[in-house]
Amino acid sequence: EVFKGPAAISHGPNTIGGAVNLRTRQIPAAPEGFVDLAAGRFGYGKAHTYWGTTYKGFGVLLEGVRVQSNGFKRLDNGGDTGFGKNDTMLKLGYRSPEERRTVHVVEAKLGYASESSYETYLGLSDADFSADPYRRYAASQLGRMKWWRSQAEVSYVVSQRDGIEVEARAYRHDMNRAWRKLNRFADGVVPTPDLATILGNPDAAALQTYAQILRGQQDSTVGEPNEVLLIGTNDRTFVSQGVQAMMRWRPRWKRFGQDLEFGARLHNDFIERDHTEAPFLMTSGVLVPEGGPTVQTTNNRGAALAAAFHLQDALLIGKRLTVAPGLRVEVISTHFDDRLASAASPDPMAEARPDDTQRLDVVPVPGVGAYVQATPWLGILGGVHRGFSPVSPGQPEEVRPEFSVNYELGARAGWEGLRAEAVGFLSDYSNLTASCTISAGCEDSILGTQFNGGAVYVYGVESLVGYEHRFGSGLVLGGGARYTYTGSQFRTAFMSGFSQFGDVEVGDQLPYVPQHLAGVDGHVGGRIWDARATLSTMGPMRDVAGQGEIPEAERIPGRVLLDLSGEVRVLRMFRLYALVNNATANHSIVSRRPFGARPAAPLTFILGIKAHILP
Repeated sequence: EVFKGPAAISHGPNTIGGAVNLRTRQIPAAPEGFVDLAAGRFGYGKAHTYWGTTYKGFGVLLEGVRVQSNGFKRLDNGGDTGFGKNDTMLKLGYRSPEERRTVHVVEAKLGYASESSYETYLGLSDADFSADPYRRYAASQLGRMKWWRSQAEVSYVVSQRDGIEVEARAYRHDMNRAWRKLNRFADGVVPTPDLATILGNPDAAALQTYAQILRGQQDSTVGEPNEVLLIGTNDRTFVSQGVQAMMRWRPRWKRFGQDLEFGARLHNDFIERDHTEAPFLMTSGVLVPEGGPTVQTTNNRGAALAAAFHLQDALLIGKRLTVAPGLRVEVISTHFDDRLASAASPDPMAEARPDDTQRLDVVPVPGVGAYVQATPWLGILGGVHRGFSPVSPGQPEEVRPEFSVNYELGARAGWEGLRAEAVGFLSDYSNLTASCTISAGCEDSILGTQFNGGAVYVYGVESLVGYEHRFGSGLVLGGGARYTYTGSQFRTAFMSGFSQFGDVEVGDQLPYVPQHLAGVDGHVGGRIWDARATLSTMGPMRDVAGQGEIPEAERIPGRVLLDLSGEVRVLRMFRLYALVNNATANHSIVSRRPFGARPAAPLTFILGIKAHILP
């Protein structure tokens, strides 16, 4: 489910860019099974299956999937660059008979997932990328992420024929993640350049030695601190839990109707970070322990307790007009405890330490949307709502929440097999914020820090058109096109500690926001077969905020991708399918952060078979 504009108010707390609700599979009403087996390039493999049924109102669903790959990057001197991922889910439910005036639905869901992947943030210099975009330097050989996630959820829904429905839900999600990866070179008497600087100019006299060590082409000098590689492990524990309730009322009269929804949520989440760094030397292309101690670089806990309330009403006036006002109120209390700073300088007499911060925000988020069915084939839509994104725990008082006023106006048309849509949008930020992460190129000492970005305009238009025709013979022919333009500009000048902002001037464009996104697709099929092609393109992006021509060192080139797919039914229950992604083998840069150029996935192909098992 995708919610845009004012519709996102009921799905906070982040209400600026809309909301995506990922729904799991429903318990089937009758016995049903499914198996999907696939294999492909780079050792890709997938096994996905589920089975479920309902008997006299009692239902069960069991689902599992395994996905794995050897990886498409080639590590200097060999090594694994792939991943393996597992996901399982169990649902149990009961639904009372539909013919009763009041229907009760109870459902419990349990889930567990895990992953082990040999991934890295270390990219390449531009010259090495041009020679082999899928190379990985020897210094990334110890990169590995391991995580597991569990979920538990219980829900109860009661609905009546008069249009009243009440839903209650309790949930808990746990996740533990440990990622070992190259952080940086150690500092000696003189600070060592960061990895991005080294890969930005690897042939410079002062940087050449470091670049050779990263490639494994030169050994670290024993006793030279600046040539020691620091391998960091970011170990984090996440918990998200809460209870929520919603009431919906859908009365209908002769020329008037309502879809009224009221919701309340009590939510708690926290994160515990335990980051360490260990020294290694590059020796004959292999990372070996330097012998020094493993140092703890981060040990903190951030937590939030939030109460949220929303009221949204879709007023149906006549047959053509719908007006949907809404209001959300967020009450968020955050707490942050920097245990490492507390241990370094304990001060039990202090009332407020910078390493132990608390914050309380009470934020109303109003909005209203409208839709007019101007003709049987044309609808006009518009809306305005307040956008909000909360401040994360541990930020200083000068860091403000992200606020914006978002406007949209557009039209949708549909006639027989033709559909078209065009929506213009404007987000007027009074304060844009940015968070420091490893992927953004931030040092470990400022990870999690948020920065104010001041006033910003983000504006543009989204458009699409599509057509499908069904012939009497069973042949189906269709296609479509889409285009999005996005403009942006800072309205204030400032200097930021966030590297993607840097020294901002009025009129600078946002980084990593392409102005142009476009695509075309087509499909043709019959009663037992189907074939599709999708061509998508993205314009160039900036790595750092700026205006005018993008400097080559800060330019993320545009790219064009072609994806193909086909499917054919064999017998009654089997379907054979094939996928080809990046069919033109486009070698494109997707990011220069945090450390050097990194590629999109190369040409890949997958062959598979699906089986639907029905009684």
